[in-house]
Amino acid sequence: LAQQDFFTENADNWVIVGRPSVDNKNAFCGAEMSFKDGSAFTLYKDLIDGEVYIVLQNTRWVITDPPQTKAKLRLNFYTRGGDVKGGTIDFILLNKNTIVIPGINSKTFIPDFMARHRLEIIMPGTIDNATIPLDGTSRAVELLAKCVDAAGTQAPPKAGGKKIDL
Repeated sequence: LAQQDFFTENADNWVIVGRPSVDNKNAFCGAEMSFKDGSAFTLYKDLIDGEVYIVLQNTRWVITDPPQTKAKLRLNFYTRGGDVKGGTIDFILLNKNTIVIPGINSKTFIPDFMARHRLEIIMPGTIDNATIPLDGTSRAVELLAKCVDAAGTQAPPKAGGKKIDL
């Protein structure tokens, strides 16, 4: 059976989608911005355990570390005037061009995500940084909240534990 989304909305450059649990993946609501080169930034809200996390796929990256390698990066939020607010956070390498940033503190992240002009993800070493324009994020977050409300109570996946391999 095809996976049925319980929520789908567009907001500017963002696509907000809600999917029920399937196989060993928890139900989620996500806001994704795709780029012309095939890269994508997605902010997820796990509907089973409540975790907020980011998945960033950058088609320019060719990270040679083995999958599941953990490292630190820096998230910098910029205002139009150039003021910077940020901090370091752990990430996990999923494959040569995709990372997951687990355990986002939504109380500190979401206000800046909505109010700032751009987000720069400063990668370690010689890995290219990534810049995410934050136009339309207020509407995207409103729709994420609407998605979470529309989800009601989601059943956990039937097989095994949670797995992130988008």
